Amino acid sequence: MNSTSKKSIATAIFAALSADQKSRKEIICAISEQAGLSFGGASVYFNNLRKGQWGLDGKIRKVELPKIDLNALSNKQLVDMYNERSEKKIVKFRDHATAVARVTKLLEMA
Repeated sequence: MNSTSKKSIATAIFAALSADQKSRKEIICAISEQAGLSFGGASVYFNNLRKGQWGLDGKIRKVELPKIDLNALSNKQLVDMYNERSEKKIVKFRDHATAVARVTKLLEMA
């Protein structure tokens, strides 16, 4: 039986393929195949590595995000922020309150 952990396999694949500037989907598929994870599981591993929550040594790190007053941002800025962090892209929010609520929820999940 192979004693290499799924996390260490994912970390090695992420480092190698990111250096080669492979796409997100290519990296996730490689992690899924080589580490024996589902596509969803590989996606979670990918996001932890991409966000810096796991260093190349595999240890989980707490990422501190700067505090942002979302109410002070324009709807366009909130849409851009939402689209950077969400897999589902949007064009606009219904109103400013909805924009602030959805971006806040998305940031809390990260």
